[in-house]
Amino acid sequence: MRFTIKAKLGIAFGAILVLLGGAGTLAVSSLSQSNDRMQAFAARPFSQVQRILRIEAMSFDAARMFARSMLEPTTTAREKLFAEFKANDAKLQGILREYTDLVPMEDRSRVQPLRENWSKLSEAVTKGMEFAVQNGNNTANAIATGETLTAFTAAMGRLDDIKARSDLSAEDRALLGAIEIKMFRLRGEIYREIVITDDAMLAKIAGEFGDTQKALWRDLAKVGEAGRAAGYAEAVGALSAAVRAWEPSAEKVFAFGLSNTDAKALRYYVGPFTDARRAVLEEVGKLRSYEENVAHGFVRDTQSAYETTRTILVAVVVGAVILGLAMALWMALAISRGLSKAVTAAQNVAAGDLTKDVVPTGQDEVTDLLRAIQAMNLKLREVVGQVVSAASNVSAGSQELSASAEQLSQGSTEQAASTEEASASMEEMAANVKQNAENAGQTEAIARQSAKDAEASGAAVGRAVEAMQTIAQKITIVQEIARQTDLLALN
Repeated sequence: MRFTIKAKLGIAFGAILVLLGGAGTLAVSSLSQSNDRMQAFAARPFSQVQRILRIEAMSFDAARMFARSMLEPTTTAREKLFAEFKANDAKLQGILREYTDLVPMEDRSRVQPLRENWSKLSEAVTKGMEFAVQNGNNTANAIATGETLTAFTAAMGRLDDIKARSDLSAEDRALLGAIEIKMFRLRGEIYREIVITDDAMLAKIAGEFGDTQKALWRDLAKVGEAGRAAGYAEAVGALSAAVRAWEPSAEKVFAFGLSNTDAKALRYYVGPFTDARRAVLEEVGKLRSYEENVAHGFVRDTQSAYETTRTILVAVVVGAVILGLAMALWMALAISRGLSKAVTAAQNVAAGDLTKDVVPTGQDEVTDLLRAIQAMNLKLREVVGQVVSAASNVSAGSQELSASAEQLSQGSTEQAASTEEASASMEEMAANVKQNAENAGQTEAIARQSAKDAEASGAAVGRAVEAMQTIAQKITIVQEIARQTDLLALN
């Protein structure tokens, strides 16, 4: 099978391109896998951590809404906060469902404690804000500082009018003083009912308020009898009417205070709500740690894939470099050895040594050059052999011509020396002349053959020169190929 230099170069570059193409394909595949991992990371751990953080933020929002619902002065503002919490709770339930759907089935039990604790938190907030929405203390305080205070001031004005009379007895004046004290006591108990949060204390104050109220009406009845006797019954009637006008608003304030809604809301806040919120935050922390572990798993897988891809790419690149160097060295050695044989053969021919044969090995262009040199060497041997043979023929003809001339000289001498024998030897001389003519013809034939052999030798030498020129051109081409191969190996 013929294995040319072009084929060798094609195979070498083809192998390198295949390796580099494989490396590129592997790199693209690795990038695609990295992109898939990033998308999976964004869809799972990253988004899950975001949901966990939103749940954590919503627990803080619930605490903020609950606390503000106990501080807002108006019922409308408290109702708005309650509605916001309900909307927030519904939104959180949706987030919790989304989070649970992305958790593997075997790990969904991790979510259940958070769901249960959030239900407790939601229940505590709902009950607490239901009390807070009633706005008992603020409403009671508004009534107490508004209509109740106005009615109380009016009643005390009526009482002062009676006390200003000069015809009061000491007993009646003392009785009016007792009524005044009871009025202020009832007013104080109303305000105490607003600010006190202890239910037992509130119940005690409620009992005291009822007792004081009954005692007040007993004293008013006594003052009424005294007024009818002393002539100021009308003034006492006005006082009693003012007290009756004050009592409904006072009882309303007292009822709000006794309901103790803000304190009950506060108890839910510092009790069940705080416990549930603490448990929610603890479960949120656990789930966040779980998702962080999942994220670390993604990172580890990505790092492992990166290291594997890097190792393969480095191996492929190193393999391509080694293969390129090996192919370049192989071709350089093959071409160098072939050219060395060609140069040695050309030097032998130039030195006139045609006895050494060139043994070509391989199936490339350098082998073709060596075969051509060997063919030229054989042809030169044949031409030189023909030249030597022609020279031998010329030498033999010259010797024969010399012998004939010598014979002719001897014949002439004999003719001059023995004229006497001329007549007797005429026939012999004629024979000699004839022989000389034949020898001259042979000499002419030999000369013509020598001329032809000389022409053939000249043509053979011309062909040898042309072959040498062709060899020189091929050697130049092969040297250029070797130079380009060396440059390629260096690159």
